[in-house]
Amino acid sequence: MISKNSLNNDKIMQQLDTEIRSMYELKHRNIAKLYDHIEDKDNIYFIMEFCEKNSLQTITRRKKQSENAVKPIIYQILKGLEYIHSKKMIHRDLKLENILIDKDEVIKITDFGWSAFIENDKRTT
Repeated sequence: MISKNSLNNDKIMQQLDTEIRSMYELKHRNIAKLYDHIEDKDNIYFIMEFCEKNSLQTITRRKKQSENAVKPIIYQILKGLEYIHSKKMIHRDLKLENILIDKDEVIKITDFGWSAFIENDKRTT
């Protein structure tokens, strides 16, 4: 859910538009699915895939992870990033809280608010 009050300038509106467009376009096992978005007078709601095992940030706070436990996680993150980059897009905000885990232990990259499409294979920022 995003409060419309927080969308107070054109740059933020453009970022939200890019996030919605990105999430509808990206269809990969390691990308959180956006099923729909709706709005009322106060908020915009994202209807997304449910990832009940929370985020990597939550898991790493609980206990130290072994190398063997981390390998499949890193592999899935890289597969998701490889797909994102193949779509001429960059995430630009990859951090532990933006990596979710579903009930089957599948990693899901989310939060494309800072993502950008790459044109001419270059970015200036």
